[in-house]
Amino acid sequence: MGNVEKAKGRAKAVAGRLTGDERLREEGEAERSRAVFDEKVEEAGDTVRGAAERLRETLEGDDEPDDEPGDERR
Repeated sequence: MGNVEKAKGRAKAVAGRLTGDERLREEGEAERSRAVFDEKVEEAGDTVRGAAERLRETLEGDDEPDDEPGDERR
């Protein structure tokens, strides 16, 4: 959805530039900026969730590799 919102904002901004409609241009740029911002916030959330999951696994001791067939430990 972020790409669609960015494209819509860009289209409005371009239309505003071509027609000399400053309000439309600014509205389009604001919509595009908001879409980029939302995308970055989502990426940051994914990063934090991944780090939290890795930390949880480490604290619970789940970071040990599973024994594979043929894996002989001495």
